[in-house]
Amino acid sequence: MQGADLYEGPTRLPESIAEMFRLEQLRVYDTLIKEIPDGILAALASTLRSLRIARNPELNLVSEDLAAAASLETLVIDSCAIHHLPAVRAARLTDFTVLRCKLENLDANTYIPSALRVSLAYNCLSAPPRALLCCRALVALNLESNEIEHLDVDLLRALTSLRSLNAKKNRLKEVDATALSQTLEVLELDNNYLEEIPRGLVSLVNLHYLSLKANQITRVPAEVLRKMRLLQDLHLDGNPLSDLLFGHLPRTAQRELQTNPQGDQLLVQIAASFLQG
Repeated sequence: MQGADLYEGPTRLPESIAEMFRLEQLRVYDTLIKEIPDGILAALASTLRSLRIARNPELNLVSEDLAAAASLETLVIDSCAIHHLPAVRAARLTDFTVLRCKLENLDANTYIPSALRVSLAYNCLSAPPRALLCCRALVALNLESNEIEHLDVDLLRALTSLRSLNAKKNRLKEVDATALSQTLEVLELDNNYLEEIPRGLVSLVNLHYLSLKANQITRVPAEVLRKMRLLQDLHLDGNPLSDLLFGHLPRTAQRELQTNPQGDQLLVQIAASFLQG
């Protein structure tokens, strides 16, 4: 793959890049570039497959820049001061990442129907962008460390191929698990404000990893665990657990949970044996 790298120091993207007609990969790291000159990405539209922009604190992207890059398969923007990302219209894009950019939303005209992996972690999203409704093939969505209070049910239902959802470190108080795809295998909801395990989780027949660390969960309904036959990893550390599977565990296990200060960790071991039994 023919590529061009700009590292450490440049204040302007050379216009000569537009003359590299077979350029497939462009990386721009640690620069003071403020803008991409008019027409550069449009000139590379038929060949540019990968664009990675990281740690360029003054870079401002305008609407024409990303809309023109129709052949992009990978787009990574990391640690740039981009509150609003212009519309990305790339039908071939499979990997889309915007990290640590203070992003507040995606443009409504964003169109990335082939996206398989999307990461919008460490931004300022108040809700998952509805622009992702077009991502029917999406298998992994990372929304960690935002300000999300609610997961849009319509969006969750649209992501029918989703296998991994990371919504750690947000402001979620509840999650409608019935809206999640049955293809889901990994669900991470650590460091939110959940007070209970969503009973709708039993519909996730392929779920094998569930992490709910550092929430406000006080009990784990036994019927939920009993029905989740493929669940292999359950993480509940940092919750104020009290009424845990009581009535379904041996009395010795109940006493241990009541007296053990590490009861939440002990529950994980008990739940594992409970499921296997």
